[in-house]
Amino acid sequence: MKSRILTIILIVSLAFNSGFIIKYVYKMCNKPKAMMPLPAKVQMKSQRIEPSEEMKEVRNENMRQREMFFMELAKPVLDMETVNELVLQLDASQRVMEHTVMNHFISMRLEMDEIEAQNFFGRFQNKYENRKEKFVYKRKNGGEE
Repeated sequence: MKSRILTIILIVSLAFNSGFIIKYVYKMCNKPKAMMPLPAKVQMKSQRIEPSEEMKEVRNENMRQREMFFMELAKPVLDMETVNELVLQLDASQRVMEHTVMNHFISMRLEMDEIEAQNFFGRFQNKYENRKEKFVYKRKNGGEE
């Protein structure tokens, strides 16, 4: 009787352990593909984009607008007229910031040759594709990574 119970416990334990191992191997095999590294011989003029003074000012204005918006939402009595006005101001600030960034990218592109542009801006495209794959993977698997 004792050996039969031990055998059952052993089988159940092996089943759970094998389940965890299979799940781990499955997760390792089905991860979204990582971005391919850039070839070592291709040198970029600048790996990091330093924000210009104009961009710093635009970003600071956007952060100030965002802070005012959240301060208004935190008040005990919500004034919808003020909130809507702040939303419009924040939206305008966000558009100015996006426009400034895009103009900066365009000016950078004008200074690059074909290979540099493909490598630099290709990284953004690869990051976008990886994020999209990760999002789809999470949605299919119920939020698990």
